[in-house]
Parts: sequence; structure tokens; C-alpha cells
Amino acid sequence: MPSGESLARATTLVVQAVKKDREGDAAAALSLYCKALDFFVPALHYEVDAQRKEAIKAKVGQYVSRAEELKAIVSSNRALLRQEASAQDLLKEMARDKPRLLAALEVASAAMAKEEEAGREQDALDLYQHSLGELLLVLAGEPPGRRRELLHTEVQNLMARAEYLKEQVKMRESHWEADTLDKEGLLESVRSSCTLQ
Repeated sequence: MPSGESLARATTLVVQAVKKDREGDAAAALSLYCKALDFFVPALHYEVDAQRKEAIKAKVGQYVSRAEELKAIVSSNRALLRQEASAQDLLKEMARDKPRLLAALEVASAAMAKEEEAGREQDALDLYQHSLGELLLVLAGEPPGRRRELLHTEVQNLMARAEYLKEQVKMRESHWEADTLDKEGLLESVRSSCTLQ
């Protein structure tokens, strides 16, 4: 519902969107940008200051561009996941007579499931590493053929996912450390300001 508070709500949502964007959660960021844009339109309607109205329009243009970029990323990720899933299903079918390969592929599937759960990135990364360790050993002994090709592709895909996840975990830890240092610095500043000498 349009109101004079639309700009405040839009701003709150866009701050959350930027945070999710920085964390690498493209789908959540896209959703938040879209919700924010729903509030920016009425905010423009209620804004009377021409200069502020132009500034808001400029920002809205930036947010629309970023939302379009994220939409492309999210849709390509979904298409890639569908392709990976069908190749992985075929590989699992071909691995019926290789229990070690089948078990490693199941661990990889568990890693992908953990990756989708919020806050479980480190668990997913551990599972990817375990799976890749096994898959690389199996790949080394696999004779040439279609199964070897699929296995090689699967190993490359899993390595890319694990590497991406590793960067996400590292980035989250560095954000946490920066936030902690900021809070400690602020706390020390408050203490020194509030302490009688």
C-alpha cells in the first residue's frame, strides 16, 4: 500500500538485498531488490523535492540493473543445476556395479543438499572434500569410456562448487571478523568516553 513511509521501507529492503548480494545469495538478493522496487515507485510519487526525486530515480535505475543481472545469474544457475542433475543421474546409473563410486556420488548429493541449507556451508564444503577425495581415486583407476568422461566432468563441477563455497565461507568469516572488530572498537570507544579519569 503506497504511503509516505514507502521510502523508508524500500531503503530497509534494499539494505537487506545488498547484504544478501555480498554474501553471494543471488536468489534472496533478487527477491529483496524486487520487493524494494515495489516500494520505490510509490516513494517517487510521494517525494516533492525535485532533487531528491532525481536521486531516487538514479538509485532505482541502479537497483533495476542489478536485479536484472541477478535474474540472469539465478536462471543460468538453475539451468546448470538441471544439466548437472541429469548428468549425475546418468553417472549414478552407470555406477551401479561400482559401490565406491556410487557412495562418493551419494556424498556429493548430500553436499549439494547441505549447500542449499542456510548456515550449512562449512558442512557442505566438508562433504564436497570427502566426495572429491574418493572420486579422484576412482577416476584414476577408471578405464577410458563414457563413464570416465562423465566422472571427469562431475569432478570438475564438484571442484568448482567446492571452490565457490570455500570463497563464500571465507568471505562470511572475514565479514564476521570485521563486524566483531567494529563492535569491539565501538565498545572500546564507548568505554573510554564513559570512563571517569
